[in-house]
Amino acid sequence: MKYIWGLMGILVGTIIVQQFGWYQSVKKQVNVMQIIGIIIMVADVIMMQLQ
Repeated sequence: MKYIWGLMGILVGTIIVQQFGWYQSVKKQVNVMQIIGIIIMVADVIMMQLQ
């Protein structure tokens, strides 16, 4: 289960890096689908832990 939280942290970190253009990355604005995807992943992990 720890690995799933780690993967989600990497994905959120990537979105933040792209949002601000850190580390010479291409600056991209966060879109609604990315936010919805993160929310769905968090909900799935929470539901798995409740079982």
